[in-house]
Amino acid sequence: MNRSILLIDDAPQVAGIISAKLKRESLDVVWKRDADSALQYLSQTHINLIILSTALEQKNAWRLLKELRHLYSDIPILMLLEQEETQEQSRAKALGCADCIIKPFKPTSLARTVKSILQVDKMIS
Repeated sequence: MNRSILLIDDAPQVAGIISAKLKRESLDVVWKRDADSALQYLSQTHINLIILSTALEQKNAWRLLKELRHLYSDIPILMLLEQEETQEQSRAKALGCADCIIKPFKPTSLARTVKSILQVDKMIS
């Protein structure tokens, strides 16, 4: 069974690096650069994991996180935090994130975390 990931990040370079690494790991990645297109996509498609960057410009990522938890509580979320937001890890976990990664990060570390979350999700499903 394919594992589908929705990446929500408005930085094309970051999204490209993440997508390329996860695709090399045989994971399906769909990139959306804003909250509205991500929510529309989620309403039409089954996703196994959401990767959400806190650096979204169009909509506050923390509000989007709360909305995602309300609408899609069964989908794990991995938060990408900016370096200066390290204290926000506990906030993200309290709001229901499966895990957090702080930028800058190594693509290999991200892939390992994603696979770990998906394995836990697979065991629960």
